[in-house]
Amino acid sequence: MTTPDISREKIYIPKIVVHLGLHKTGTTTIQRGLKKILPQLNAEGVGVLLHDDTTHLSSELGWSARRKAKKAMAGAFENDLRRLAYNQLGSVMAHTGQNMKQLLISNERITGARMPIKLDHPVFRPRTEKALAQILKPFKTDELELVVYLRRQDTYFESCYLWEIGKGHNHDITSQFPFMKEKPTFAYTAFLKRMKNFPGVSKLTVKPFEIVGAGGLSYLDDFLDCIGMKGHFDLKEQDVPTEVNTSISKRALEIAMKVNPMLDTQKQKKKMKLYLKANFPANEYGKAVVLSDEERLQILDLYRLDNERLFSEYMPHFPKDSYSSIEKTAELKSFLTTLAKKV
Repeated sequence: MTTPDISREKIYIPKIVVHLGLHKTGTTTIQRGLKKILPQLNAEGVGVLLHDDTTHLSSELGWSARRKAKKAMAGAFENDLRRLAYNQLGSVMAHTGQNMKQLLISNERITGARMPIKLDHPVFRPRTEKALAQILKPFKTDELELVVYLRRQDTYFESCYLWEIGKGHNHDITSQFPFMKEKPTFAYTAFLKRMKNFPGVSKLTVKPFEIVGAGGLSYLDDFLDCIGMKGHFDLKEQDVPTEVNTSISKRALEIAMKVNPMLDTQKQKKKMKLYLKANFPANEYGKAVVLSDEERLQILDLYRLDNERLFSEYMPHFPKDSYSSIEKTAELKSFLTTLAKKV
């Protein structure tokens, strides 16, 4: 049964800001914080649509962000997006008596599945344009801005891998990322050029994930700069989570690799994940390190030129060699943390 049309008219919103993710770049931290301050954002004329708003929709099966999207459900999905936007419009009206000024959409699924490594070669995140166009279809706007956070490739691979192991899978990192040390599959600049040239985009903001080192509050506040509200809210007072998602510890990884093959159901895997996070935290047992220094250097050499272009073209206020080595990224992280504390 499909959702009936609420309106065939496009909803006019003066400005739309779309946070593309990617996965494993602190997107959940940002979204949890946005949910906490949603009433305050509504009172400022900002509507918010998050991943949690769409992920429970049965009609999301019609979203082309999915690898096997059901085309017959595309219209129902777009109608559900209209409904969600109307709900936010009503909330803004209730707070301000005026129409929505901005709509903020934060959904990492726009760029596709978390680790579609085979699909990412030779084109990085190939479904993004189609998925983005579909999620924007119910709206019309004067300004469309895109925001993306990126992280150094070796740490990205490692984080994705540990997430999979935490889910109950049992494989080595090379099985998950077969091109990891051979082809620059996760080169960012071509992807960013595509996003910059997406029809209607007035601004593309690229930020380094490493700001997360300053903590969850600083990370959220950095993101709020994208809608002109950095420093606008007392985030501590709003009970915004201060911790970012914790990493798997060395001990938890060791246990998971031995126990995971014996797990049969998703329920068992979820229980094991919660058990490991609760009883073997990374702050007590050390953060799991999957890649050797030699492997990291191989990966960094593979992406060196593209990462230099990344900073030169999209983040020119930081040194272009910020992702060239572990030490240079540590310097970037230290600089960002110090800057956040000053603010």
